[in-house]
Amino acid sequence: MSVDVLGPHPIEGIDVDAAVYAGCRGTTEDSKVYKDECMLCFHSPFHAGGILICLKTFMGFCTRHAAEYSQKTGARIFVKRQMWRLPTEVEEPNNKVITKLAVGVDGGFKESASEVQEKYTLFVYPETEMELGDRRVSNALKDVCDSVVANSGAFRLSMLEDKCNPWEVQRRVTKFASIEQLANNGKIIPESGWICDEEGCGLTENLWLNLSDGTIYCGRQQMVSENTFTVGNGHMRTHYEVTDKKYPLVVKLGTIGNGDADVYSYDASEDDAVEDPNLFEHLAHWGIDALSAKKTEKSTREMELDLNRDWEWERCQENGVLLESVYGPGLTPMINIGSSCYINSTIQTLLQIPEISERYGKRCVEIFEKHGLPNSQEDFDAQMGKLVVALLSGDYSKEGSELNGIKPYQFRRIAGRNHPEFSTGKQQDVEEYLRHLFTKMDESEYSPNPVDAVRFKIERRFEDVASSQIRYSDKEEFILSLCMPEDMASEVKDESGVVRKQIPLSVCLESTFSDSTIDDFKSPVTGEVKGARERIRMKTFPKYLFVQMKKFGFVRNANGIDLKKLDIEVVIDEKLDIESVRGTGIAAGETLLPEDQADTASGEELNKEIMDMLLAMGFSDVACRKAVRATNNSTAQAASDWLMQHLDDPDLNTEDQKTASDGSDAQQVQELSQMFGIPAYKVRYALKMNSNVADNAINWLFSNLDVEIPEEGAKDEEPAQPEKKTEVPKNFDDGRGAYSLVGMISHMGANTHSGHYVAHIKRGDKWILFNDEKVNVSQNTPFGLGYIYLYKRDE
Repeated sequence: MSVDVLGPHPIEGIDVDAAVYAGCRGTTEDSKVYKDECMLCFHSPFHAGGILICLKTFMGFCTRHAAEYSQKTGARIFVKRQMWRLPTEVEEPNNKVITKLAVGVDGGFKESASEVQEKYTLFVYPETEMELGDRRVSNALKDVCDSVVANSGAFRLSMLEDKCNPWEVQRRVTKFASIEQLANNGKIIPESGWICDEEGCGLTENLWLNLSDGTIYCGRQQMVSENTFTVGNGHMRTHYEVTDKKYPLVVKLGTIGNGDADVYSYDASEDDAVEDPNLFEHLAHWGIDALSAKKTEKSTREMELDLNRDWEWERCQENGVLLESVYGPGLTPMINIGSSCYINSTIQTLLQIPEISERYGKRCVEIFEKHGLPNSQEDFDAQMGKLVVALLSGDYSKEGSELNGIKPYQFRRIAGRNHPEFSTGKQQDVEEYLRHLFTKMDESEYSPNPVDAVRFKIERRFEDVASSQIRYSDKEEFILSLCMPEDMASEVKDESGVVRKQIPLSVCLESTFSDSTIDDFKSPVTGEVKGARERIRMKTFPKYLFVQMKKFGFVRNANGIDLKKLDIEVVIDEKLDIESVRGTGIAAGETLLPEDQADTASGEELNKEIMDMLLAMGFSDVACRKAVRATNNSTAQAASDWLMQHLDDPDLNTEDQKTASDGSDAQQVQELSQMFGIPAYKVRYALKMNSNVADNAINWLFSNLDVEIPEEGAKDEEPAQPEKKTEVPKNFDDGRGAYSLVGMISHMGANTHSGHYVAHIKRGDKWILFNDEKVNVSQNTPFGLGYIYLYKRDE
């Protein structure tokens, strides 16, 4: 509701009337105030002129875009938010030699520290500015301004609505919510004064209570900063391992408070921080009131968040060489906003494709005008355009500036919205994110479609050995995934004497495009089990070709199955010619398998792309079909997670059709219902709402306990579907299969969901290293360590 905040002539000496102030209003709890950055660019309150927040719409702009906004709408009254940092450290010389990969120690990187100050003023366009406490500002107007100052901002409110925090470490609900608790025999855990039960240990911090048997032992050491660890001898894990009857659920004593605590499960299927929905009851059993207890230590999650947030990501990746920084258009840093290096490296690489810059850079204004403000804040195309323009402009990449780099908070939220993985704050796989972005671009109504520059067709030739009959099929692809046969890699000693494995790219290509066999295939023509042969070829060669080295696979260990990264270097050349693997289609004399005798399972529509990824990990065809079916064709990660949880199922490799009418796995529904004590119809509904991903469904149920789910209507209610945009036709560019390398993304770490990604991009005759907020000229480009390569077709 608007209020009359000033009257007809509230400011002395200024020729204005009441119309200027009509519509000014105070905020409510649900008001989205865009105060963190300009809605049309990445200027923040730290930039000159700050952010001007319209008191009629709460939309915020930099001074340039505020002028345009005012001229178009007539809006003239704003609250100006200005922020600045006061350094509290002594500047170090730019030529300081870094000798240690550490922060705040001799020879390491300097420790950033500054005090942030903030100021709000009233701004009347075009040039009148005054303090909010100025006598010319009426009480009513000051109340409106104060409500804007107090508002937490549109970005934070949107994160809460989406239940997404870029710094948040996600925890799943434990499957041991109904644990057995031994009789306490009068034992009450005191509020303080704990000590590890292990004889001779003596630790009084980092102590954990076993919720089943009431024992108290110390936890493991944990890194809290570079070269700094918590105390801990790991006696609680030892207790779990040596106890005959396993009691997996433990709670960190010093973290109990405000109704929450740090809970961990030692069971091999979880072995991670978890949510315990019955925590209050479990603690009360040992005499602990979770609501009145006072927290005295940081939780494991908080220490991980602190480590992530404080990590500088400033290590020089190329053997400690001091690298030259570069600035200008297309050399804009992207600041890490919490496990976001997979986003940063992906976007920087995509800018190598002119078709993407054309659509989102040159047409950004058109996209924003079509959607209008503030709807553009919720649109993928608009946010992609805003990001591309900022990165190419050079406005945030100026030598000597303290405000270089952009933080893609809004893009991250919009691009990952409603996705089970990319909507979280976890590290993700670059290859999966690339595919996700291409799918989002494909859904756009703007033409031409930039995905056409990378889209290609794979020709699949399937031969039934018994009948010698053939089937050909085409598959749309964005990325060419190459096998890395570890047994064909050789050991080579590098210049420093370290021995590592190497494999030529030619061997990877040969392995990928060679025939594969399916030994247990039963001929649909003769009924004989003589197997089948399969071969893939490139049917089209796109203008830009993404190549993935399949470095990750699953291995069994003491704790079950882990994702293993192959430590193999690829011997590549910057030139690539794969014209020899072009598909030729049906050959003379070949007999085709009848259409109704394909090698698919009972006509069900399963995502072939996900199936191929799972099959490449070594799982059986039946197990892969079960996983894809159970996770409703959602993502390869969801399907592989399902497989990890069902490895011990005796019927994992036996085909069955035990599926409920609504598409959910009937056995899965029954198991979850019994495990958590939740009615089957609620489990079925939650699975449907969460793409049949069990963890997400259970988390959803415990997060929505107040939601009424009608017993009979649960099956009939469909989740709301987003409005379908006009589909732009898909095209396949084709040319000769000769390419030159123009970009690569490397991964450091043992797991795609941890570690760090950086991008190397070729600009002219130089290679540029994009390492989040650092953009440098590369001196020792690690071509052999790439995970994703980008090639441009030679003209």
